[in-house]
Amino acid sequence: MEITVEAPEIRFGFGQPVSSCHGEGASAVCDLSVPLLAGLGDEPLIRGGDADRLERHGAFQILRNSEGGVIGGVAVAPCAGAAEMVAHRLYSELLGIAGEQALYRIWNFVPGINSEVEGIEQYQSF
Repeated sequence: MEITVEAPEIRFGFGQPVSSCHGEGASAVCDLSVPLLAGLGDEPLIRGGDADRLERHGAFQILRNSEGGVIGGVAVAPCAGAAEMVAHRLYSELLGIAGEQALYRIWNFVPGINSEVEGIEQYQSF
């Protein structure tokens, strides 16, 4: 009898009505409320083989290898109010998860980054 084990992965879903991040079986799914410009609406970021297991740490879904090293992670945090506080909390949590391990790449997604609030684009308020 053959047993199939689902390999952990991180997937992004584009064109969703609301942004969220959740576990789905052995996968972390990050749904983003951004327009789907082309291609598939569901894209894998990290596929199995690289990762051994999926863990939840606070706001993050983390993929680790068999030695416990962080392979990748995703988090979606609502930002009602000061974005600086949310960013500080997420980065502090991420650095705590990584420990002594070096981070190679961090992507940030800020919905409506070019939208104007009181005559200033969102990105300028940072």
